Amino acid sequence: MRKNATLLAGLGHYTCPQSGGLVPPVQSSVTSVIDGSEGALGYARSGNSSVLLAESLLNTLENGQGCAFFNAGASAAWAVLSTLTPGDGVILEADCYYEFRTIISRYCQRQGIALTLVDLCNLEAVGQATRQGHTNLIWAELPTNPLWKIADIAALAKVAHRVGARLVVDATVATPLWLNALTLGADVVLHSATKYLNGHGDLTAGALVTARPDAWWQEIIAYRTASGSVLPAMEAWLLLRGMRTLALRVERASENALKIARWLAQQPGVSGVHYPGLEQNPHFARAEAQFSGGFGAMLSFQLSAGAKAAAAFCRRTRVFRHSTSLGSTESLIEHRRSTEGEGSRCPDDLLRLSVGIEDCADLLADLAQALDATVNA
Repeated sequence: MRKNATLLAGLGHYTCPQSGGLVPPVQSSVTSVIDGSEGALGYARSGNSSVLLAESLLNTLENGQGCAFFNAGASAAWAVLSTLTPGDGVILEADCYYEFRTIISRYCQRQGIALTLVDLCNLEAVGQATRQGHTNLIWAELPTNPLWKIADIAALAKVAHRVGARLVVDATVATPLWLNALTLGADVVLHSATKYLNGHGDLTAGALVTARPDAWWQEIIAYRTASGSVLPAMEAWLLLRGMRTLALRVERASENALKIARWLAQQPGVSGVHYPGLEQNPHFARAEAQFSGGFGAMLSFQLSAGAKAAAAFCRRTRVFRHSTSLGSTESLIEHRRSTEGEGSRCPDDLLRLSVGIEDCADLLADLAQALDATVNA
């Protein structure tokens, strides 16, 4: 079997069947002729040729049995939520990405679905929260955003399956190159493909990959068609272009992140560093056991000088851009409490870094001058 980098670079050794070209064309047609031939797509609300190619690639990377791309990560999340009915129950990682937490909380409240927030690293608490016939989904995020905690996927899968529930793992930050959640026992993997899979900050997309193409999965596909949330042809084509360089991008970004995390851990003005690749991190052992090839390109750190100093730090960087989002080629910094606003669970002195593919010396120098200016302000 070819390595992931080889698969991605050539889009699965793609060759256009009509022209022999090595780059897939954009097929923007809304409908196709129904002539009984294999490959007829029907109506564009069900998919397009670019989406099918992207789905095939991601399905292979994740060792899945079915893949569906959506027009946003939130749309993919909604598709999973659409399978729930009043009276069902969801257990959600308490420290997950705040926007997904808000989306899921509002949906459950409106639909009469019981939502329980739990630290999924605490298996005893997870076991106490699950109930046979009442818990339908356990929704994990690996690593959590923005504290980058690592839960035990195999253990969570056992807890979920014991009560007849499914385990959903948001692996956006981990990417399929560092983590294969389905292999570890998850039932479905979610990606905000806006982030690393695309990697260039120029489209929104989401994806789901399933371990089984069962009736529940068919409900999700039906929802995507009915809601018109399939990824459009042009965006799917751009996504494919981004996926070609996924292996190179995440390797460089992960290497940079580890160097930066180690440097920050030695700075007297830094009171804490959150990165699962640091050996002193409490989640290192679980990360090492489940990740392969790297620990990710996201990290957070806290300043000894407090919340005001953290907010000011963002305005002092010159290479890191003061902006939200993650997974693109450029490095970003943000004060998470300011971004999340009221109801945030994030420490008010925490800064989140999305580490890009720049020269690491420039990134370290930028952080050093910003830290020096903040300490001496």
